[in-house]
Amino acid sequence: MWLIQNKHQIKLDNQGSTLIELVISIMVAGVILVGVAIGVTSSIQRTALARYKEIGTALAGESIEVFHKERARLGWVNFEATYGAGDYCLNEETNVIEPAPCADITQLSHDFSRNIAVSIDNGVIQVQATVSWEAGNITPHPEVVLTQRFAQIN
Repeated sequence: MWLIQNKHQIKLDNQGSTLIELVISIMVAGVILVGVAIGVTSSIQRTALARYKEIGTALAGESIEVFHKERARLGWVNFEATYGAGDYCLNEETNVIEPAPCADITQLSHDFSRNIAVSIDNGVIQVQATVSWEAGNITPHPEVVLTQRFAQIN
């Protein structure tokens, strides 16, 4: 390349500029690829967390449903007498409500912990099903909590 300055031709030397352009292009491409990789990783983590939350909600809902069935099967007086305040578990094999401590439930090669807390206030039985699981470095561990109140219908 030639530069004309004050009616004299001066030859410009561009030998190093191609190497600099190449290095800058590689750096820009690297930054873009790192951004894409972070976005894909984040998306995969959110998808997995959503799937685990779906399973946790199903497990908590199953617990509440068993209490509904017990309420219908036993009637209010026996239901109130059988399930006093305290912590309970739902046996996965028999679908029977048992006193705590609870065993972990394994689904999708992941351990879920389910706890059912029963409290009584002014004749109203509150059942709170909590399902939690470990999610790598997320602290506190994610959990799903469903609550149902039962009262005597007159």
